[in-house]
Amino acid sequence: EIRALFRPGVRDGLRVMDESGASVPVRDVPAHCGVSEHRDRGGQLAFSSAVDGCFVNKEAGSLALALGVRLHSGERWYQVNITCPDTLTQPQGECVSGCICAEPSV
Repeated sequence: EIRALFRPGVRDGLRVMDESGASVPVRDVPAHCGVSEHRDRGGQLAFSSAVDGCFVNKEAGSLALALGVRLHSGERWYQVNITCPDTLTQPQGECVSGCICAEPSV
């Protein structure tokens, strides 16, 4: 699983980017794509994606996912790139960009 936590200043309504660069609201993505967002008890916005989710790209031994986020203080969209080692084919390693990478739990 790929997970990211955002501070309370980030608005709900994250968007995932497909290979063409088009953005899709997470809430509109079909369940089989394996992405979700929710607020935790501390007010942080939590995002998660299955490592084999529809919007995860495999690049040179890494898993990459692009998100669109907006802050409460404005209307501008920012692209956030999450990159993690491909834990399905590589030994367990630390994540890049502060994300959390873990084998799917059974």
